[in-house]
Amino acid sequence: DSYRDGGFGDYNRFYDGQEREQRRVKRLELTGKVRVDLWAASPSPPPEEDKGVPSEQADRERDEREAEEAKAREQEAAAELEKEKRKAAEEEEASDEEDARAELQRFKAFLESVEREREAKLAEQARIEEESKLVGPEKPEEVARAAPGTYGKHLLPGEGDAMAAYVQSGQRIPRRGEIGLTSDKISSYEDLGYIMSGNRHSRMNAIRIRKENQVYSAEEKAALAMINFEEKKVKEQQVMQNMQALVRQHLEKEGNE
Repeated sequence: DSYRDGGFGDYNRFYDGQEREQRRVKRLELTGKVRVDLWAASPSPPPEEDKGVPSEQADRERDEREAEEAKAREQEAAAELEKEKRKAAEEEEASDEEDARAELQRFKAFLESVEREREAKLAEQARIEEESKLVGPEKPEEVARAAPGTYGKHLLPGEGDAMAAYVQSGQRIPRRGEIGLTSDKISSYEDLGYIMSGNRHSRMNAIRIRKENQVYSAEEKAALAMINFEEKKVKEQQVMQNMQALVRQHLEKEGNE
């Protein structure tokens, strides 16, 4: 070794070690004075890579998140659609209420017009009836009455007319001894079974029945005569109407020819 180092082996080793030490110290001094970043900071890996999550699980989680987001969007769209439907239903209901109110107003107006027409017709009818009334007393109604003095024989003067007045008014003919009671009262007593004093004497009772029958017969004949007269009058009017219809038909036929 001494030959290979030229006899200066130990010196060279010492010198080399000292030189290396000086260079080390010099580097340390330079390192403390000047800081030079030769390389930029390396980027951090994503969390999945840091945690060591496989790529398939990350894709599945991403798909789940996308599905949840899509579901949330669908729910929002459904809620918006439901809101629009409710709004449209409210608007339709409001329009239906307006139509119903308008229909009610038209119906009320129709009823008012009908009522006005009815009142106008009634007023016109009352005016016509007022104008058609006769001036002066009205003609009394025709009642079937027998002529005075036509009630038969064996009657006292005026007795037949007096009895006929009760018959014509629809009342019971009073009898002998029936004083202070009305005809209706006497009839009610007889219906209860009472026997009036005028019915006790058989001879007087037979005379009373004969006189009453004479008056009733005369009034019935007068009523039958009035009925026959009315029927005859109706038949004559019908014949007259038929004749007038024939005359009108004949005149119309001649006019057309």
